[in-house]
Parts: sequence; structure tokens; C-alpha cells
Amino acid sequence: MGLEFYQPRGVKSTPLNKPLCSLRNLHFYFNVEASKYMDLDNHFYAQIGINEAERQIVFVLFKDKDDKAHYLKIGRHRGKGRRNDYHNITAKGLFNDYKWLKHAGNPRLPTKNRAFEVKEYPALNHAYYIQLRPSFEYSVEPENINSLDNAISGIYRYRNDSNDIIYIGKGNIKDRYKQQQDRQSWGIKTIEYSIINDDAKEFEAERYWIERFEIEHNRLPAFNMQRGHQQNNSSS
Repeated sequence: MGLEFYQPRGVKSTPLNKPLCSLRNLHFYFNVEASKYMDLDNHFYAQIGINEAERQIVFVLFKDKDDKAHYLKIGRHRGKGRRNDYHNITAKGLFNDYKWLKHAGNPRLPTKNRAFEVKEYPALNHAYYIQLRPSFEYSVEPENINSLDNAISGIYRYRNDSNDIIYIGKGNIKDRYKQQQDRQSWGIKTIEYSIINDDAKEFEAERYWIERFEIEHNRLPAFNMQRGHQQNNSSS
């Protein structure tokens, strides 16, 4: 068996040698490893593709630009040390057009939740992509739950009047709130949710955010604990 190193509970770090793209302030930032992996020193322009259903952002790189197509310039910034060097792409219009993308780059989120691994996109030449996670980018107040379409399903979390996360689940957003009568007494002030039309992906996203909460708080959300939520038996 390979050697594994112990990492204390509650500590989660991202290896520095991963090619990462960070989202912040309506920009895409690429770390040193991503710049080398994507050969950004030798590419000066990019086209950005969006697969909204999969929450994929695809970067197609070019050394020159064709005036007939829309390109974004790849910025180059040199710092005092190697770790301070980076490349970036400014895409304000793109962030403003896609609410889930803008939410993923919200500077109030922890930095680790705004960094995504860069991978090669095999369908195109000189193309790379990042895979964003569903991250509760929509919200509704309980009194307005009927305004939601009956078919909206995905992951959701409840916040109380102190803005604390008290429950994370998956399933039909409206039905889970209205059909579970005990939830009316939980003191829910806000329902945040992401739309996901695939049960396996719902489960994967739900599990990610429950695990993330447990890592950061060393416990489950209050009502997940009370309901005895198990990873292999989704709370819904």
C-alpha cells in the first residue's frame, strides 16, 4: 500500500502543485501551475464557452486573433516571487450574464471554494475547462415558496434568522419544504438552492456540501444531526 499522511480533522488544504483557476472580482485567475499546464505564456487570447447544464467553463486558447470572432485578452502579471506570478482573463459581461457563475466568484466565499482544478478539454484543440459546483446560487423566502415551479429539484439549504445554516438536503425544493410538516417549526428564514436535474448529481452535490460543512464546523447542520442523516441514505 502507498504511504498516506495523517491530516487532522477539520483541516482541508489544496495542494499547491495543482493547476487552479480562481474566480473573483469578475475575473478568472490562473495560478503558476495552470499557466504552465495551459502554456499561457505562448497564448495571448481566449474564447470562453459555457455549458450551463454541466456548469463547465471552457477556455479555448489562441496565439493570434481573428477579427471575425470575439476574443478576450489574457493578462500577464509578474510579481516579486514565483508564487506571485499569474495570468488572468477579465470577463465582466460573462459573470453578470450567469448568476451561478457570479455567485461562485463571490469574494465573501472562502478562497478554497472559489478555486477549481483546470483540466484539458478533449473535444477542442488548445482547450481547457473548469467544473463549477452547484453552490446554492438561488434563494427564496418560505412565504414565497409557492412562486417556485413545481418541477424545480436540486440541492437546498435552510438558514435561520441568525443566518446560520441549519439543514442541507436534496430533492424537489417546494415539496421538501411543504410536505415535511416538522420543517415549519424549524425557524427557517431563507431557502437557498441550486437546480440539478439528475439524482446522482444531486446526491454528489449534497454530500460535498455536507462534508464541507462538517470539515469547517466539526459537526453537521443542526437538523441534519437531529434527523440522523447518513451519507448513504440521502436526507432529501
